Amino acid sequence: MALRPLLEAIFTPLDRALGSIPFSAARWIVVGFLVLAALLPLALPKDYIYLGSPDRRKLRDLRLWALIIMLPYIAIYVLF
Repeated sequence: MALRPLLEAIFTPLDRALGSIPFSAARWIVVGFLVLAALLPLALPKDYIYLGSPDRRKLRDLRLWALIIMLPYIAIYVLF
């Protein structure tokens, strides 16, 4: 296969680098990414969030839904 050497050249150093990270540190890195994914929608402007919405009730604010949906995932990584 001609693709194998290219893929090995790309993924072998990445595999070694990720394999050298201790599990406890990797867990907190994942938690950091999840928190970032939960907070980034809060930076979106309200006009963009409510675009096409018939009203501006809090239940239609997708930023809050993104935060609410991410909380169980964050809790799982923090607790377990």
